[in-house]
Amino acid sequence: MLFFLSLLIVYISWMRSGNSHGYQPPIIWLSVICLVCLVWKLIVARFFRKERQSAGAVVRHTPVNLLKDPLFAIAVLFISYLALQWYNAGRFLYFDPARSLWHFSEPINPYLPSAVSAKEAWEMLVWFVPCFVISLCIRHGLASRSGIRNLLMLLVVNSGLLGLFGLIQFFSDAKEVFWVWPQSTHFFASFSYQNHSGEFFLLMLCLSVGLLFRLLLFDKAARFRKLWIVILSLICLVDLLSVHFSLVAASTLFAWAVVAVAIVFAGVIIFKRFPRVMRLNLLVSVFIFASLVFCAMSGSAREKVFKEIGDKASRECLINDFDIRWWQDVTAYDMWKDHPWFGVGGWGYRHFLGFYMPQKAWILVKETGCANVHNDFMQFLVEFGALGFGLLLFAVVILFWPVFRYPLWGHPLILFPVLGVLMTCLHCLIDLPFRNTAILVVWTTMLTAAGEYARRTFAARKRPAGRSKSKCFVEATKHDARSGR
Repeated sequence: MLFFLSLLIVYISWMRSGNSHGYQPPIIWLSVICLVCLVWKLIVARFFRKERQSAGAVVRHTPVNLLKDPLFAIAVLFISYLALQWYNAGRFLYFDPARSLWHFSEPINPYLPSAVSAKEAWEMLVWFVPCFVISLCIRHGLASRSGIRNLLMLLVVNSGLLGLFGLIQFFSDAKEVFWVWPQSTHFFASFSYQNHSGEFFLLMLCLSVGLLFRLLLFDKAARFRKLWIVILSLICLVDLLSVHFSLVAASTLFAWAVVAVAIVFAGVIIFKRFPRVMRLNLLVSVFIFASLVFCAMSGSAREKVFKEIGDKASRECLINDFDIRWWQDVTAYDMWKDHPWFGVGGWGYRHFLGFYMPQKAWILVKETGCANVHNDFMQFLVEFGALGFGLLLFAVVILFWPVFRYPLWGHPLILFPVLGVLMTCLHCLIDLPFRNTAILVVWTTMLTAAGEYARRTFAARKRPAGRSKSKCFVEATKHDARSGR
């Protein structure tokens, strides 16, 4: 199951980030294989052998517990909802001569969720089926924290290779993705849209920093520890450079915010546990790391990066972006008021846009990117309606719950992934990171893994009477440091 989960995420990230229709069918098949592996593992664990529980595992790996998980019920309901939108799709535009107006025809069954195009509605299944499958596999299939770490380590190594490939493309001045698919606008690695690549490598930067700090703090007896520290440091460097060379102002600012949080975390937590020589080595390493990033950027793309950030910070650009985003939000809200429960279906916003936008804003439709709201929360609300968006929001709350329940600062492998998750949520208010399969899958994986890691770290030691959860969580992490977990 770990192999197929890794294969699924690697395939999505390399094959045009999962957003090219020609490469989407294997995503569904790999998701089905992962689900079959999960069910088989639970059946075998329940009826054929007694699964031995490690100190960091939560006893939940049975078919009954899977069915009792509220996330499983939400997954079934939401995927069924998307399937209904796909099945009931097929609305066409026609002209009503009596009223001299253009209209969309009613769906096959007007009382069920629907979409304008069946092909576009099918893509919603490609986006969300792997997300729910990965979450369920992490919650019920990976038997210990080591299994979660192995999955996250594979993600980080994959991001390092993908970022290295993107840097090679960038420095070779390639005009085609993979030197095969022509691209008129700036792209990076396998991502045709630069904002998506910037957000993807920002998430990977957060995850690689969390894994690096965990090795420095807790796993001091691990095999090849020094080698992995070097590898993870290089991956952090590649991910940070990839964010810069994606030429995305918001992701670049968020990336340096992650670096600032990492420096504060190192100063507060690590310095207390390291001897003076190690503290000096850490300071020198941070200085060398920042110098390498600055030199690599200054020597190759300084003008492009500063131009991107400078243009976005200019008064004219800010006013123009605000005007475009504002009328898109207003248009989306008016559209949702007419379709409050079921929405207009996946990718339906672009089809209904012309009926709702203000007449004075029609000229803006010609600008690139106006087919999306650039506010993912609003666009999901418009396209899925209150019912679909409510199910999606409920699933996110379930995944966030363990993170809220236990302290974030107790473990870097919880703090930094959640930091990346929250930054993406903030970014999606003014952009569209969640309109990408790779980002959706990685974001879901990081959130689920952080929550399960927090739950299992706390469960590593049962709470004595009179002890608070926070104190017990800290004691569990200290126990990890001694035992090498």
